[in-house]
Amino acid sequence: MLGPLAVDATGARIDGLLLAGDAAGFIDPMTGDGLRFAVRGGELAAAAALRALEHGWRGVHDRLAAERRAEFGNKWWFNRALRALVASPRAVETAAMGARLVPAVLQRIVAQAGDCASAARATA
Repeated sequence: MLGPLAVDATGARIDGLLLAGDAAGFIDPMTGDGLRFAVRGGELAAAAALRALEHGWRGVHDRLAAERRAEFGNKWWFNRALRALVASPRAVETAAMGARLVPAVLQRIVAQAGDCASAARATA
């Protein structure tokens, strides 16, 4: 067993180099987001590369970082909070008790984990 795994790429920004997929950062696959982060992150990097080719490298890395934060920030926070919860047996026990008492809360957490939270709210 490995874990918890979560890495945010940091370091020198090099003109001509953009990071995407796991090279840009990854999170353990507890909620199944790894592939979504990789694919969408690749799309963001591709758009950044096109901007760099058209307009030069000035600001490309900062804009890409901001786009990644806007796209993934809430989900990164949620995944890290969930990972911290499951790392504590006491927290898991408390959460299990809470889920039995208020199952709607567990349903919302599962919907958030599966990126279905907005759909769940729309049907409620």
